[in-house]
Amino acid sequence: MESLSALYRVRNFTIAQLRNHSGDLELAGDVYLDTIVHADVLEALQALTALRTCSVDLTSLSLEGARLHLQLYPLSLLVTNRHFSKDLLDPLSAEHQELSTGIGDAVARALRDHRSFLQVLIREFLPGSLICHGDLVFQHPAPTSLEVLETLVLSVGSNKVLAGSGFQVDPYSLAVGEDTLEPPLPEPGFPEYGVAIMVACGLVIITVPVILLLCLRTKRLGWWHVAPLWDRRDPEAGIQTLEMDNQGFWASSEQASGF
Repeated sequence: MESLSALYRVRNFTIAQLRNHSGDLELAGDVYLDTIVHADVLEALQALTALRTCSVDLTSLSLEGARLHLQLYPLSLLVTNRHFSKDLLDPLSAEHQELSTGIGDAVARALRDHRSFLQVLIREFLPGSLICHGDLVFQHPAPTSLEVLETLVLSVGSNKVLAGSGFQVDPYSLAVGEDTLEPPLPEPGFPEYGVAIMVACGLVIITVPVILLLCLRTKRLGWWHVAPLWDRRDPEAGIQTLEMDNQGFWASSEQASGF
């Protein structure tokens, strides 16, 4: 109540009710202010935001029925160097409280340059290495969810440590509101079927000329062994002689006439 005392003289604070609310402690009471003027409820509420350092959920804070005008962004992230255990399902367990405080402090350290940032509320842990869900609380004017996401991503070091803490996070698991970090596109590479096509084309390029050369050579050899015949007529003897290209079979006109 020290922050409220800076505005008004606080005479007394009484607790009227305490009850368990999903593992958290819900408190209701009355604040008595010593003032001769009408107290500004909204101004008093703003002063009570200092209770965020006392693990008070500012979204639950109300005074005379009025509440703070806040901007909430759902937060989700994956912690890769911690493992889930059943104790984390119990908000009252020491492990849950210790981990909530540790991750909350790391996120708050990453967002400390945003003047409107108030607190981070870790709501639950889920299995899958360790999935953490919570809420980020800002005053107005608040940054956009994309700006908050960029700040968180930039706070993740090359070793994937969040804001210099002991928690390693997957930067592509970070989600603020509906904004997430898009994973990089795979580097372009030559597909395996492309290699197969190139090999097949190379074989065709090599094989076709060889086959053509063999065919031409075979055809030339066929022409070499064929004995073409020419029609020679002897106008004097009136005898037709067929001449062959093979000299071993030449027959003189005298021998032909002898037959």
